[in-house]
Amino acid sequence: MGLIASIKSYFYNSTLNKHAKYLKNYGRKVINLNNAKNIGLLYNASNSDNVVAVTKFIELFKNNDVKITSLAYLNEKIKEDSRPNYFNKNDINWYEIPFGEKINNFQKEKYDILICATVQECLPLEYLSATSKASYRVGSYQKDKTEIYDFMINVNQQTDLNYFFKQVYNYLKNIES
Repeated sequence: MGLIASIKSYFYNSTLNKHAKYLKNYGRKVINLNNAKNIGLLYNASNSDNVVAVTKFIELFKNNDVKITSLAYLNEKIKEDSRPNYFNKNDINWYEIPFGEKINNFQKEKYDILICATVQECLPLEYLSATSKASYRVGSYQKDKTEIYDFMINVNQQTDLNYFFKQVYNYLKNIES
């Protein structure tokens, strides 16, 4: 890791630890999909296949009384992105911490379940997951990120979000809450 990457990593981890420690045990409890009424969904929309997978996953809840709020990250700079549920590189600082109105609106919600739908590291989404006020946080397994999530899915090097969503749906439908 180069000097600049080390400095960025230091500031990212320092800020993450500072903000996440206050929320570490914030109303945490196991909630299954049958009992969830409000789900937050974070994903990386830089890959169009991810957008399709998210759309299919949200369709599973179409006839249920579940509100799903999504927030997507685009790994590019877009000056004026008017889409309310997207943010991009213009909405993160030098060391990958997201900021702005869209971020604040998503963060102030108290979700029953927060799903961070990533199979590869994405620091802005990781930060949002770690600082969320969600009762139950779900993400893909990474051995050095166990403090962030309450439940982790091992995707076994899969890069397809459809696999991740299938596992999330199966486990969260059957988990005892």
